[in-house]
Amino acid sequence: MGLNFTVADVSDLKKEREQSKVSFSASLLKEGRRNIGPTTVDAPLVFRNDFTNIGNAYSANTGVFTAPTRGVYFFVVFVLGQGHGSTATGVWLFKNDKRLAFAWSHQQDGFTKPSNGASVVMEKGDEVYVKLNSGAWVHDNENNNCVFSGHLLFPM
Repeated sequence: MGLNFTVADVSDLKKEREQSKVSFSASLLKEGRRNIGPTTVDAPLVFRNDFTNIGNAYSANTGVFTAPTRGVYFFVVFVLGQGHGSTATGVWLFKNDKRLAFAWSHQQDGFTKPSNGASVVMEKGDEVYVKLNSGAWVHDNENNNCVFSGHLLFPM
């Protein structure tokens, strides 16, 4: 039994290995502190402070992750809010135009940090992003309290 690899075989293996390196994490703000919301409609959140973006599949300009290859990806979102009466803290994780998971919390006082995530089969070109739930708000500051992350678990 011999190994008969061609230059094209080795090139394909290298390409596949590089495509499997996909991982990002980003917080909402690069500096300062800010409350975002509430809004009257679900509003896109753009996580501008990308501290990891291996594979460059996440855009800090649009807040959208675009799958560079077919595979199973894991996404998670963490947000921070402070209870004050009737305003909740909540965000949606979307794949293309479909809601995937909801991170939501409401309390009268003190801080709250809802989160949610999902493993998702994605085709090349599928998009994942976060939207602020209508009527809700989030808070971020220099501590990077609001973070959106995604990772390719394995290509298919």
